[in-house]
Parts: sequence; structure tokens; C-alpha cells
Amino acid sequence: MATRLAQRTATTRATGPEAVPPPEETTETNALVKALATMAGNLPIAALELREGRMPPERQRALGALIVELGELVRQHAELPITPAASPTT
Repeated sequence: MATRLAQRTATTRATGPEAVPPPEETTETNALVKALATMAGNLPIAALELREGRMPPERQRALGALIVELGELVRQHAELPITPAASPTT
């Protein structure tokens, strides 16, 4: 998942009825939100294991690497161009 998020490709978007939904940003946003929610659900367990001395060094390093990677993905997501919402026609 992280690799797919990190390796964005340029897309061409059509206008009108031939528009290509969903835009890439939406797909990436949904994947990022899911990854953040999963990490948030696992962090209390990791914190408990760390506090009790039950997390071996190799798992600590792996957890650190995942947190850094997730932070990098959040930073990259912030750099995505914002697609303006369709303006209503009058």
C-alpha cells in the first residue's frame, strides 16, 4: 500500500460526462486515512509492549520505520494538487 501511495502517476482528467471518477487524490486520501486509522489502532498495544519491556529491538526498529514512512506519506499527500470542486452552473 505504501509503495502505491508513494509512486503516484500523472493522470489526465476529462471534463463533462466523460470525467474519470474518482480522482487520484481521492483514492490516495482514502488509502492514507485507512493507514492512519490502522496505525492508530495498533499504537496503544505497541506503547504497552514498550512500557513493559516486551517489544524486542527488531520490532522497535520496524515500528519506527513504519511511523517514519507513514509520516512521509502524509507529507507527500500534502503536496498533491487540490482538485477544485465542480462549480455550479447558473
